[in-house]
Amino acid sequence: MRPVPSSPALLPMGEGQGMREYNKPTRLEIDKVICKFNNIYSDNSISLMDTVLSVFFNVDRVYVAHVGITSKGLSLKHVNSTRSRVDLENIDSDTSRQGIVELEEILREINFAGGRLSATIPAESVLVTQFPGSPDMKANDLRQLLQLEIQQGYPQFNYDDFTSIMVPMLSGNEQKKMMKAVIVPKQIYSAISDILKPLNRPLDKIEISQFNAHSAFLYNYPERVDDTIALLGVQSQFVDISVIVGGQMAYYELTALPGPSALAEVCETEITKILESHIDKIDAAFFFGSGLTKDQYLSVWETSMLLGFESGRLNAFRMMDSTLSQREKEYCSRTMHIFPPCIGGCIPSCHERLRLY
Repeated sequence: MRPVPSSPALLPMGEGQGMREYNKPTRLEIDKVICKFNNIYSDNSISLMDTVLSVFFNVDRVYVAHVGITSKGLSLKHVNSTRSRVDLENIDSDTSRQGIVELEEILREINFAGGRLSATIPAESVLVTQFPGSPDMKANDLRQLLQLEIQQGYPQFNYDDFTSIMVPMLSGNEQKKMMKAVIVPKQIYSAISDILKPLNRPLDKIEISQFNAHSAFLYNYPERVDDTIALLGVQSQFVDISVIVGGQMAYYELTALPGPSALAEVCETEITKILESHIDKIDAAFFFGSGLTKDQYLSVWETSMLLGFESGRLNAFRMMDSTLSQREKEYCSRTMHIFPPCIGGCIPSCHERLRLY
């Protein structure tokens, strides 16, 4: 078996060390969330005892999880990552070619013979914009609004080169109906299809990392599903910041990160802005991402406490059982904050969405 790689951003401090761990969910809360997600799987024609292969093309490397779907919840069968990244905008580069070779090696180990296939792309590979609108509007009207938004905000791009995913937002303090548009270059879809073509399976889901992290949170923290939660995905140069209220998205933006030491300041500025103009409170914040270091986490934990809410690392494996070896479980313990988008890829999208081609 190929050695499990070490992560470039490990957090040796486990949950409960240096901070108060959140209350564990009750059996009733666990059963409730499992029932909810079993219904979601049924509504999406996904059968129990099926499996999902989730591939997350992150900016630093490719993360892979093979997950079983059972009546008792998700079961982790295999987890690993490449050492090299795959740049979806340039899959012919030397680094991307090496990353693809390493990914193919992992996929051979899994021997994925059937089930569903999911791919996750980082937010850095997409454009994100927001404009007034609602899902009740006709598709053509939404398309015209989006085309105008692209022309005004990104005049260098051609509308026909993108696929757009529209997600309704909860009304904020201003009570306006807004739509969030995630604009994905069609080149990205083609690159993913080419890379995963040897599996000879159709892609059942392609999603951006932050939205999949929402799904991972809602599955793994059933006692928090009715709360107002900030989720912050940390990369080396960007931070994805979103807020979900009772499981529905109320805010999402991608913010530049000038440097590692600036994370606490960026988070304080952005969350203060959110509290002033979008929502009245935040119950807790969860941080994740390959760019999150121990020192960064400690700084944002202190900032969160000063702002009046708890915080923690988002544990992608918190409510999952597994058939992994002890060594692989230790790897999961070190990388639990990196895998939320990958694990969320195993779960049907939790937000209402419209896709415009």
